Amino acid sequence: MALDAYAYIYSNSNQTLSVGEAITFNMIGKLNNIAFTPSSSVITINDGGDYLIKYIVSTNAQLNANQTFDSRFTIRISGSDQTPESVYFNETTNFSSNTNSIIEQVSGQMISNISDGSTIQLISSSGGNITASPAFGSGVSASIIIMKLS
Repeated sequence: MALDAYAYIYSNSNQTLSVGEAITFNMIGKLNNIAFTPSSSVITINDGGDYLIKYIVSTNAQLNANQTFDSRFTIRISGSDQTPESVYFNETTNFSSNTNSIIEQVSGQMISNISDGSTIQLISSSGGNITASPAFGSGVSASIIIMKLS
């Protein structure tokens, strides 16, 4: 069974995001019947239907001693945050007495009926500013996969 519409879009750059800010994707892996322009945060669905959306973000947060931080992301469809079904997060605590850089990954997924012309963005809803960065300095910092199911 061939998919009528799909996208694999990713970023390989560092991005510091404030709460409510969208991830900017700069690379296209594969794209069919979904519109996207690199160095944008907006993905447009050309053909409505039921879609599976999956994402993963590598994060890097500087935490002070005994500080806790939530790395959290939300899918936004045409300006509306898809909560609670698209919100996934990791909570990290730095138990050391030193400031440390904490690297982790947050992944999430959802299935939604999406109309023609709707836009999709991946939004930081973390507990403060967060940096999406490739783990260990190279590779992918964030990616999103979108597949039309029906």
